[in-house]
Amino acid sequence: MSGKAILIGNSDGIGLATTRELLKRGWKAVGISRSQSPIEDPSYEHIVAEVQSDEYSVKLKSVVEKHEPVDLCIFCAGIDEMLDFSDMEGQVKTIEVNLLGMVKTASCEELEI
Repeated sequence: MSGKAILIGNSDGIGLATTRELLKRGWKAVGISRSQSPIEDPSYEHIVAEVQSDEYSVKLKSVVEKHEPVDLCIFCAGIDEMLDFSDMEGQVKTIEVNLLGMVKTASCEELEI
């Protein structure tokens, strides 16, 4: 099976490995992450955007409209910091990336989730 995939948070780690595997299997893919991707493949496009930024939703909508229909959307973005109850203010970024970024992605009407 092949199709079109959007992967969020795929410039390293699990997201990068997943993107490479999909490309190897013949998928076309678009990645959105906070840094450049090391992937150079004619079936791949990369967009730099942070999920907690105001521009993320606009960029995601643009990508979906350009590449519709989208067969698969995988949210891989996340940061893992040790939870420090004495500094809950420091946990805000973790929540913004790990939870709110996923909610922004899922609420993109163009994805038809």
